[in-house]
Amino acid sequence: MNRKLQVWLIFVGVFLAGAVAGGVISVRIAKKHVLQKVSDQLMNRRLLDRLDLTPEQKAKSEQIYGPLGKRMAESRREFAAEQQRAEQSLRAILNPEQLKRYEEYRANHREREQRLQEYRKKLDEARKNPGQPAPPAKP
Repeated sequence: MNRKLQVWLIFVGVFLAGAVAGGVISVRIAKKHVLQKVSDQLMNRRLLDRLDLTPEQKAKSEQIYGPLGKRMAESRREFAAEQQRAEQSLRAILNPEQLKRYEEYRANHREREQRLQEYRKKLDEARKNPGQPAPPAKP
């Protein structure tokens, strides 16, 4: 193969790999931002639950937080679509060994996320029922 063509292909490959990596990193940063907002919303919901609001106050709080919830749901859908596109692009450039390692990483990540969700659920239940023992330390 022509030497100039090889250099050009390497250059394009590095550029594409950088673009995909940048996209993946951007998605991760966006995910943290979205999750922080969701966390804030849940924290607000928990706070409102602890305040023993009157029916009138609950109705007003729904007017305050209702539109936020709708916007957050739309943001989550948009983020999921972007994340899926970035993941497909990344998979397209990986060789079989890299793809295998990536699949293992994703499986481990999903497992950690599942354990974290279970822990958070137990923690919420313990907060709602003060007589129950607290869950063990974070997984």
